[in-house]
Amino acid sequence: MKKTYIFLLLIILVISCQKETLKLTTSIPGKYKLAFISKNKGTQDIYLAELNGRLTNLTSDYAKETSFDFSPDGKFLVYSANKSGALNEDLYLISMSSLTKLSRRLTKYSGVDKEPSFAIRSPLIIFISTLFCDFGEAIFIIKPNGTNLTKITGIDTWATSFSPPWRKEEGEPSLYVSEPIIYYNRPSWHPVEDWITFSCYGGVENSWQIYFLDLNQIINHQLISNITLEQCSEDGKNLLGQKWSTFPDENSWILVVENGSGKILEIGKKEEDSTIQGETLLNLYASNTGSFVTGNYFKITIRFKDNTKISGLLCIGKTLPPPYFTHLTSLWLGMDKDITSPSSPTRDGYLDGHIQIKITLGPIRFWGSQLGASNMEPAFSPDGSKLLFVSNRAGSQDIYLANLKTREIEQITSDTSDKFNPAWCPDGNKIAFSSKEKDLFNSDIYILDLTNRSLLKLTENEGEDFWPIWYPVAEK
Repeated sequence: MKKTYIFLLLIILVISCQKETLKLTTSIPGKYKLAFISKNKGTQDIYLAELNGRLTNLTSDYAKETSFDFSPDGKFLVYSANKSGALNEDLYLISMSSLTKLSRRLTKYSGVDKEPSFAIRSPLIIFISTLFCDFGEAIFIIKPNGTNLTKITGIDTWATSFSPPWRKEEGEPSLYVSEPIIYYNRPSWHPVEDWITFSCYGGVENSWQIYFLDLNQIINHQLISNITLEQCSEDGKNLLGQKWSTFPDENSWILVVENGSGKILEIGKKEEDSTIQGETLLNLYASNTGSFVTGNYFKITIRFKDNTKISGLLCIGKTLPPPYFTHLTSLWLGMDKDITSPSSPTRDGYLDGHIQIKITLGPIRFWGSQLGASNMEPAFSPDGSKLLFVSNRAGSQDIYLANLKTREIEQITSDTSDKFNPAWCPDGNKIAFSSKEKDLFNSDIYILDLTNRSLLKLTENEGEDFWPIWYPVAEK
């Protein structure tokens, strides 16, 4: 028994010595600490780099931590680890004020639960899981107490009878029999809107592509109940009286809807006319009231049977800057034919205003996600106006910065080493990332200042340092 105790003591001492070999090359500039995962001499734990250059071990056990995130207030740490088996990863939650206590196990499913991310404005965690998936993965949401598990991607996200957008075949629609095998990467939240971004891999394209998904409109098929057109202010918030509707009354004019084949649709009356899937083009014809003059703004609203709705802005004679994600875009085509509808067959003798709209349901591909290249690991900036992502479009795997308002894309790293895991500092002026400079089994953490483009190498340890995440609360 005495020999056993001595042997265990030696193991503990060896592990302690291994962890002491970790070090930072310098202190972190600014007011925010930075955490990361280090795989070093048999251990794989989460460490927090303090501003004074000291490292704090946030996890210390036999398991391998593979990903993590902090709650927005910095009080909790959620992470994925294989504590219940080498091929089984679960999510765990621990208080930052009591790291010595046992963590709470949030998921207890056979398979892999990974890459958790806290919502900014609500008590929710998004993550990737193989749960309920015969093959591939799906994105789920769960509360920090382990309740209200919700699957938000699946066969209805991409389609019911249509294939995902990258699996196009000849003819329309493109049908498939079973749910496509899709793998996901790095889901994260928009700081202001109820949108998430993620990258996924699937179908015949064989590359990672970035998508946005509105959590209020996650499915790829809908039944329209009504479409309205209303004159409004430039920002769309104030309505100015003139209104058109597919169900006109004493307060609105008639709005006629045509599909791409020229068939007049009885929206809200016939199910086959009201059903849309994926990307749909429709033509709207609005009775001429004298309002369709250059500079006037209009709001288009589509209401669905499930009580959700989407909307978009139109300006006569002016091309509005395209939103970085929207379900509805429109194009003014001028005063066109005098059209009638089955409910109002009498022509008034005046040309109608013609507007073409494009409706996109389900995931919306990021406009900067270049086909033929891998585009992955998207991350919204703290104010939601920019997007970091990783792409190999120029050869090596580098980090790119997209301005979501101007649609400008800038390559911000450019050398032969592969970069991954980009993460925004809460101040919006710095990012951290991992880079493999020496070989596939060695990576280090870097900090890039976006204001002056100075680059700081934070770690230089044996093994792999990866998955940097900034601690959200600034030091005083």
